[in-house]
Amino acid sequence: MEKISKHNAIVLRILLFALWAVIAIIMFRADDSYNLKAVLLLLPILFLRGMTFKFSWLDMVVCIVWLYGLTGCLTGINKLQTISACEYNTVCFIGYWAMRYLSGQEHQLKLFLKGLCILMTVAVLLAISTFFIFHHSVEEAGFDEVYSFRFLFKPLGYTTNAWATALIAILGVGLATVRLFPESKNTRRLLYFLSGLATCAVLLSFSRGAYIALGGFWVLFLIGIRPEAVKWRLLGGTLLIGVVVYSLFPKEMQTTLLMNKTVSQRESNKGRLQTTITALDVFRQRPLSGAGAGNYTLAIDKNRNQDTTVGYTSYAPNILAEWAIEKGGAGWMVYLFLALCIGQVCWQRRKNEFVVVVACTLAALFIKEMTLATVSSTAFGAFMCTLLLGMLQLPDDNETVVIDHRLNGRLRWGILISVVAVGGACRLFMIRHGIYERECRHIVATFRQGDYQEAVRLAGRLENRTPYLFCKAVVNMEGFEHIRDSSYLQQAETFLSDARRQMPADVFVEYLQTRLWRMKGEEEKAFAQLEKLAAAYPRNVLYHKDLFHLLYGRGEEQQAVFHLEKAVRLYPPLLNMKWMKRLVHEEPTLYECLKSRLLAEYSGVSPTDDARYGYILYYCGDKVRAMDFLKKAVGALPNLSTPWYLLAELNQECQNDAEAERCRRRYMLLRQGAFWGMNQGGKERLREPEEADLYQGYALKFRDWYKSSFDLLFM
Repeated sequence: MEKISKHNAIVLRILLFALWAVIAIIMFRADDSYNLKAVLLLLPILFLRGMTFKFSWLDMVVCIVWLYGLTGCLTGINKLQTISACEYNTVCFIGYWAMRYLSGQEHQLKLFLKGLCILMTVAVLLAISTFFIFHHSVEEAGFDEVYSFRFLFKPLGYTTNAWATALIAILGVGLATVRLFPESKNTRRLLYFLSGLATCAVLLSFSRGAYIALGGFWVLFLIGIRPEAVKWRLLGGTLLIGVVVYSLFPKEMQTTLLMNKTVSQRESNKGRLQTTITALDVFRQRPLSGAGAGNYTLAIDKNRNQDTTVGYTSYAPNILAEWAIEKGGAGWMVYLFLALCIGQVCWQRRKNEFVVVVACTLAALFIKEMTLATVSSTAFGAFMCTLLLGMLQLPDDNETVVIDHRLNGRLRWGILISVVAVGGACRLFMIRHGIYERECRHIVATFRQGDYQEAVRLAGRLENRTPYLFCKAVVNMEGFEHIRDSSYLQQAETFLSDARRQMPADVFVEYLQTRLWRMKGEEEKAFAQLEKLAAAYPRNVLYHKDLFHLLYGRGEEQQAVFHLEKAVRLYPPLLNMKWMKRLVHEEPTLYECLKSRLLAEYSGVSPTDDARYGYILYYCGDKVRAMDFLKKAVGALPNLSTPWYLLAELNQECQNDAEAERCRRRYMLLRQGAFWGMNQGGKERLREPEEADLYQGYALKFRDWYKSSFDLLFM
């Protein structure tokens, strides 16, 4: 490793502290609205003088990966999402080069890894502590296992699967760092302690993908590490931790290891397989360039996310499906080239144990991503992957040089200028988006104050991009309801047409158009569009509900009841809405017809079907059968919240107070999370459903796709 000047030594030390700060910001999910992470990393690199390293094939491919991500800003189906993804990818890209500079100085690298491991130790200790709080809450609610409630456990704000991915990276960094400190016993003890904690946390995640990845890591570790005593000692320690965790949580570990034991596991496996097949179909629509970074859920929405009964998730079933949709065939080739370069670097440095462990970690992360893709949507996971790539290239005598050493300075400045230009442009774009977002909120506030004309005027100043077009269209539509100015509807129609042209993948634009046509009195157009939507997406409650209202208004009660039945079967809380209660009093014959149709047959095949039918039976007055179906549902899927509330009410009516209280505690856990015990002051009632609840599924999509609040749309 080359000697450096005093100036560069100081700058590298500043860069080291900057990396610690950035990792802490990312790991602990601190607010960074102005993207200071990029500035913290970039400034020290700019002040390095005459410090170079040999440019490798891997460096070249990392640059190509970053540049290819930029193309999504031009070819992606949603520019807002791709630019947002590009901004963070640029932060990761800067982190990679920061790691490349630090890796060239042994002392600085060791110091960085020490500090990183201390940060990771604190994070893992906090996570394990919160797990036992979570476990106690589940026990207090009366459950005897925690596997079914893993979604309630969110260490440091991460989902279970995303945290498991982070833990694999933490484990690998800890064991890799051990190989750099053969002489320091205290440091090695700290690192072994961190690795043990990470292993324990992986096992406590009860994530099937994490278990598979952990197994893959140890298989590769045992093959790659030479000292027999070391690797078997570490494996023995891991097995001991496994035995301890198994003795504490035997049911949970058995369930995890069996992989396909529970109903939720089988449904998850089936869903991931079906989504992967669907992803291949979507891939054929844009086989070359893909939909752009971050646009997986938008691209697949028409095919997989139009079912009201299925919760929305932003995770792809595996990394290959995500790459296929977002990156296209060209992206696949880029990542294949990246994998080959990683393999070449690992083979050249196979005698370096630090590099071997880092390579094992990257392989384990890939295995984990093949079970559920979380890295790209988890900032810490993505950043750690780039740092691990930088750690792979410790200088040695056999390093392949493809660029002349004297050109390194020009390359360095070329890369830095490109990074500054791209990062700055992305930041300015997102700042501009934030300004428009605040303006939208101001418009909504103005509207709610009753100044409808002013709200419409302010909306007209917004930019003609999809999320703002939504806001402009809805403000004009709602303004028409109060002012009755037909020009408002004309403007709204123009805005919706523009939104549909910009974002044909968003089905909700078509639904908003049906609402507009009904306001204009063009019911036939609205009816035709709703029928088309209901035929294409028969498991979306919105289309059937609106068809009911339209047909009922036209006096076609038989067809209206048909669609209302479908809507209720998809979303039973409709039975408890205000307009449904009015229908009971105003149209008792129609309501009785609906009840008879709902109770006539049941064709459900899953516990969630049982739960929905139990809800229907409860509000239709068949309390005995309702209890049977609700018990059957929670017996298979105990993490369903509403059935526990209804069971509590049913047991209360039967004077079974002890069972009612038990069910109520379980409902409280599922509604309020791990700290539900602190909020037992009053009995929580099942909230009366509102019309806005029907849009919550799309609300999640809207925030994910457009980085805006859905509350702006329905006032």
